[in-house]
Amino acid sequence: MEVRTILHQLLRRWWLVVPVFLITLGSSLLFTVAQRPVYESTSTLLVKPAGAFEDALSAVGTLSRQPEIAETYAQVANSRTIRREAVESLDLTFLEQNDVRLEARLVPGANVLRLAVRSSDSVLAERYNAAIHDALARYTQELGEAFELVTLDEANVASTPIAPNVPANIALGFAVSVALAIGVGISSELLAPGPRIRDNLVMLDADGIAFSAPFFMLRLRQEMSRTRRSSTTLVLALMNMDHGGVLQNVAPRARHDALRAIAGLLDQHLRVEDISARIGPDLFALLLPDTSEADAVAMVEGLRRRIGVPTIEVEGGGDQIRVLPAAGLVAFGRQGANADDLLEQARRALRDAETSPVGKTQAFSTLRPA
Repeated sequence: MEVRTILHQLLRRWWLVVPVFLITLGSSLLFTVAQRPVYESTSTLLVKPAGAFEDALSAVGTLSRQPEIAETYAQVANSRTIRREAVESLDLTFLEQNDVRLEARLVPGANVLRLAVRSSDSVLAERYNAAIHDALARYTQELGEAFELVTLDEANVASTPIAPNVPANIALGFAVSVALAIGVGISSELLAPGPRIRDNLVMLDADGIAFSAPFFMLRLRQEMSRTRRSSTTLVLALMNMDHGGVLQNVAPRARHDALRAIAGLLDQHLRVEDISARIGPDLFALLLPDTSEADAVAMVEGLRRRIGVPTIEVEGGGDQIRVLPAAGLVAFGRQGANADDLLEQARRALRDAETSPVGKTQAFSTLRPA
């Protein structure tokens, strides 16, 4: 599906796309604002051998060969015993206890223990980290004299929260809102019921001259559907039969007779499978199935000249009228355009053809860029 077609469908469903986008984006912003900020306080300790140089050398060897020794200190820091001692030393309330989260782990490739405490209160996070730090230091002193914990970094007070990540949440919310809005718009367009023949569909126009505009649009959609399933090309052509304004200066009866004669000329020179209809006061539309653009240009130009060269005799008065048609056409293959898109492209080609004083036949594909 072409990007231009998708944009056209979204614009046609703007009443659905815009609310979905705004509601989704607003929900993501509200969710971000509603989240409580989370602060993190960190501290680090070094697991090192203790005692004399000879014992320390032996301890270093043991520590390097058995990393689980240093891991033991991380497990001790995460234990309920250490956390309970920190809670009691700070005399934390039940809500404050539930507002702190401790993570103790070894820094990869080193015997460094990192304590990280997260809380919605930056001061509480720092106090709890320091309490865990002190409780762990006291407890490990009782484990033996081979190793000890040395403070590298004291617990800090975070000035900015680590969550929520407002820029990331806004960017993600915007992306999801756009994707959801586009998906809803395209889905609603695809699932919308297509036009169906109504029981009261009028096949002829109000003057009984040619097929009506509703009937022509029905046949256009049917032919486009057939063309999508085949490897053929469908051409839609529009012809302004009063390009020179001649029909505006005659009596209504003469104008009616002239248009009826023009419709007869079209039917005489079109193929059996072709369709012509009057979709405006002086505007006729042609459907040319299984026709290439080059062949259609030749056919329409031939029709334009046949209509424009001879004078049209009006019954009951002997008046003779000579019209100067202008024509624009567009070819349709298997691209994603719909009937309204195709009709608008043909109108653009017709507007370009009307720039010639005597009219011409203009294909949409050869239009000069605006």
